[in-house]
Amino acid sequence: MSGGAAPRRARARAALLAQLPAGSVGAEIGVWQGDFSAQILERVRPALLFLVDPWRFRPDRWMPTFGTGMLVNSRAEVLAAGGPQRHLDRLHDQVVGRFAARSDVVIVRAPGAAFFARCRAQSLSLDWVYVDGDHSYEGALADIAGAWETVRPGGLITGDDLGFSDLAEGGRKTVKAAVGDFLAIRPKARSAFFREGGQWGFVRTDEP
Repeated sequence: MSGGAAPRRARARAALLAQLPAGSVGAEIGVWQGDFSAQILERVRPALLFLVDPWRFRPDRWMPTFGTGMLVNSRAEVLAAGGPQRHLDRLHDQVVGRFAARSDVVIVRAPGAAFFARCRAQSLSLDWVYVDGDHSYEGALADIAGAWETVRPGGLITGDDLGFSDLAEGGRKTVKAAVGDFLAIRPKARSAFFREGGQWGFVRTDEP
């Protein structure tokens, strides 16, 4: 991320967090080290925050996308841990320790689809979801669809990396494509769409 892009992303994230109501129940899909999770807790002060991430190594998407970033940003940590999965296990353990004292945090080590299925089984409705997990087209679309089925009407479905280019899919802007295709048949939600600094979101309307 370039020097100019980082402050813009931080400002956009701050503006997005300002739209999330205090005392709400929400979920962050894709947690990594929990840095943005800490910002959510500080600025939004939710009643309950689900932190959802499988922390699972995917060889099929290792080098072209996620793995490239891991090697560039965390190469020493990956090598010290003994490989990518052990590194991810360590990140999970660090996140658990980071938020262990908080009764307003529930850590769910699972893909977004599994988490949303649990919510539906328990009739749990969320006020908002922040999607920043699997950046493939299918993964992003599944997380958005799962959020739609879980967020209450009037709540927000938001996310990160709208301009992400997936090298595993030929440089396709997979998150943008997933958002656009999902909203294509939902005109009310499409009219509420907003974007800034890679952040995006829309209102969960009463459309099917």
